[in-house]
Amino acid sequence: ARQSIRRLGHEPSNVIAANLAAYAGMFTWLYSSRAAISHVDEPWPIVPVLIGLWALGQIVEVRGPNQPMHSADWAARLGSVLLVATAVWMSPFIGLLSCLAIVALSALEWAIARRAGVSNDSPRLRASAGTAGAALGLVGLPLTELLGLSTGTGGIALAIAGFMLIGISLIGPRGLEVSLRIAATIATAAGLLSTLSDVGSFSLVGIIAGCTTMFVAVANQDRPVGVAGYIAVCVGAGLKLAELGVPWTEPYLVLPALGALVLGHHYHRRGANSWAAYAPTIAIMSYVAMAQRLTGGSAWHAVIAGGIGVAAVCAGGYRRLVGPLITGTAVLAIVVGYEMLGSAALVPTWAWLALGGTVLLATGVAIERSDMSPLERGDKLRTIIATQFS
Repeated sequence: ARQSIRRLGHEPSNVIAANLAAYAGMFTWLYSSRAAISHVDEPWPIVPVLIGLWALGQIVEVRGPNQPMHSADWAARLGSVLLVATAVWMSPFIGLLSCLAIVALSALEWAIARRAGVSNDSPRLRASAGTAGAALGLVGLPLTELLGLSTGTGGIALAIAGFMLIGISLIGPRGLEVSLRIAATIATAAGLLSTLSDVGSFSLVGIIAGCTTMFVAVANQDRPVGVAGYIAVCVGAGLKLAELGVPWTEPYLVLPALGALVLGHHYHRRGANSWAAYAPTIAIMSYVAMAQRLTGGSAWHAVIAGGIGVAAVCAGGYRRLVGPLITGTAVLAIVVGYEMLGSAALVPTWAWLALGGTVLLATGVAIERSDMSPLERGDKLRTIIATQFS
């Protein structure tokens, strides 16, 4: 069937015949190897089996290097990767050998093709790079087990390895980019899956995975991917705080609030007013802190709310943003007013009446000297805000 395709072209009958021959060969190869694997203590026969499966994919491939790959070749490569995953699950040492065998075969194929002048963008070499990346990403699983690392520590190590592989892919040779990125993805996913039963380790792996995703997004200037990575970091940080038993709500909202402020800054530069860009985030963070204070929480909640108000007023005044300025002022007024209620109850009523009268008299004198009515002064204030603030 392989020869008939070469002679007669890609007619449907010949393609079907080639697929049947290739898949029958793969099935026969795997079925006859099952007995050898089941009658030994260590599953070492998997290594020659997957090498043979890889070779079978090369044999049935009849198309040129720059043409779409034959489906049987795809099946052989996928089968070899699945065998590698099986070997990793059955025995760490045999799994490590299987991963290294696939990486070595892929490197050999890449070297031969490059020497023949085949481009790195050809379908054959991209498939080979992807297979090598998948095997390289699986190397960490048997390696962490052979080193005696715990499940949590091994998952964190895999996530860190994924981050490092992404960094190498960005500065390394272009031909290794696909392999390293696939390896980083699989290593990070393996780290996440291996730590599902350990909340503390899973949260740290989630933070590392989010940082890796944001790293890729910055390098490729891909905003949606960066947002997804930041969400992963927020989720991981929240899980870690919960695992540590942090009872306050404010720490859980720090990273989401920071992301909301950055998003608001982005839309403010594109024309949105400061009320829509910043005020909701300031109000929500302040409300959460003051709500806990009003329900009998520690005075530190009021300090946090006051700090948010001060930061909003300073930023709004410096950047001439009316939304943060007024929102921060309102937050400070609420915080100061609530904290002064206890002390204010000790002040006699006549003192408050005297203070109010003094303020009214001072306001009347100021208006009289300015030769402006209250309505005119309000219009002037609105004009200043509209022209000087955004």
